[in-house]
Amino acid sequence: MHKKQFAYLLFSLSGGVILLLASLAWLSSPPSGARAQVSIPAGSFTDCDSVTGIPASECQALVSIYTTTSGNLWYRKAGWLATDTPCTWEGISCTADHVSILNLQRNNLTGAFPISITSLTTLTELYLNGNWDMGSPSGLTGPIPTELGSMTNLKKLYLNNTELSGSIPPELGNLANLEELNLCENYALSVPAIPPFISSLTHLRYLNLFSLGMAGTIPDELGNLTDFETLILYGNNLSGTIPASLGNLPNLRVLGLNNNLLSGDIPESLMNLGSMEFFSIDYNRLNTSGYSATLVTYLNGADPTWAATQFIQRVVGGTELYTFDTPRLVLDLSPDIITAPITMTYLPKQWPDNGLGPLAYANISFQLTGVYTDGSPLAAFSKPVTITIAYTDTELMGLNENTIHLYFWDTASSHWQDAANTCSPASTYIRLPAENKLSLQICHLTEFAVADLAKVYLPLVRRQGSGAQSNWR
Repeated sequence: MHKKQFAYLLFSLSGGVILLLASLAWLSSPPSGARAQVSIPAGSFTDCDSVTGIPASECQALVSIYTTTSGNLWYRKAGWLATDTPCTWEGISCTADHVSILNLQRNNLTGAFPISITSLTTLTELYLNGNWDMGSPSGLTGPIPTELGSMTNLKKLYLNNTELSGSIPPELGNLANLEELNLCENYALSVPAIPPFISSLTHLRYLNLFSLGMAGTIPDELGNLTDFETLILYGNNLSGTIPASLGNLPNLRVLGLNNNLLSGDIPESLMNLGSMEFFSIDYNRLNTSGYSATLVTYLNGADPTWAATQFIQRVVGGTELYTFDTPRLVLDLSPDIITAPITMTYLPKQWPDNGLGPLAYANISFQLTGVYTDGSPLAAFSKPVTITIAYTDTELMGLNENTIHLYFWDTASSHWQDAANTCSPASTYIRLPAENKLSLQICHLTEFAVADLAKVYLPLVRRQGSGAQSNWR
């Protein structure tokens, strides 16, 4: 699967991991109202000295944008270089005889970032997002020009989902009036960490840095940007702790920190955020215990799978406990099975590494491994071990909890097999639907997924009858 296609599948919402393509579109794209509906008057374009509505210099910038990004191949280009009234060209809005909005999102622009855009100094909104080719490196390419930092009237800047490369210029920190910034899913950009200039954009309400490969920590200074309503940092490699300062954001309604490497304790200050539209800290390495009952209640309400989706590593056996328990599962071991200390690792995954084929995924996947102190892996247990899996109704997404199974990836056959068959004779499932749990015995560790056999619905076939009578089956 192409990484851009995969990125649209990465989303974790309170209540479980689900596919929300519409939500991703909302998070990655500007409001629909940014696209003006235009009526193109009759006429023909002569040259920029003959246009009305804007200065000739701004017309020349627009003509340059069109010609340098293969405007003849744009999906939407009504009026462009066809009339002498650029304010009626599709995607352009004007205010006080100047271009104020340029909306060319998802419009098949190709080639380098058109530097002539920076001549449109009165722009308040710029949308170039979505100009990429899913199957090739074409699209909007090249570096983000440093001159973009001189466009100090900009309030909204959407450059996400393109083929732009290089680094993010620190000059963007000069955009003192910027309220919305979206740079997500620019896989060719080099973004080693959250850009320091972000902390200087004091009017920022919306920030989307999803899936940029960023490492490093989340700066405490982000907690000073009190206008924040949306902060999206998920799908990166951010480490360290969640800053307590994020609890100082009274207007925050969307906080996406999932799918990173965050660790340590979750700050109590997050409860100050109140009612959230989207809150996710899934798929990190955060501590899952030792919190106040009040914080646990808040977290469970905001993100019910937060605890079950944290990476956990713990020593079992020897003088240690013989139960490896996580919020997702409990593995019951015993001294006659574990004769020496073993480091057990639970690695939750949003999606299995291997495709599920005909199976219907229940949004639970994980890797279980064990390693002895000398580094040798635990390949199999000497006798069956009971594993108990906890799930939520939301994760099942309508699947029958009386027929779901735990599957394991069989490397020998390169297929998913019922985990009950890891032992001989095969194990029997114990189902506790009232507790949202199922248990069985397994005999070795591998990649697991909870799923059910997908139901195949055959189309209705009309059977011809006599006269006006017809039957459906």
